[in-house]
Amino acid sequence: MTSPEQVREILWKEISTISQSASSYAVNPQSDFTRNRKLNLETLMRFLISIQSGTTAHELLKFFDYSPDTITNSGFIQQR
Repeated sequence: MTSPEQVREILWKEISTISQSASSYAVNPQSDFTRNRKLNLETLMRFLISIQSGTTAHELLKFFDYSPDTITNSGFIQQR
């Protein structure tokens, strides 16, 4: 039987695999997810899966462990 932790690890591994070939899944492969940002494709997907019922700003702070380098709410909206 598969535990929730194993399922999560499999999911994170698949997200990592997808993010390595992001151009295959992008609408505009020449420009989508080509810049280096705090919120790359892998981080964005993990964040969207892990958010709960708080505000976006609070969920971003929790996801980035309350780091001063946390992406802003506005930055998240623009990136997604």
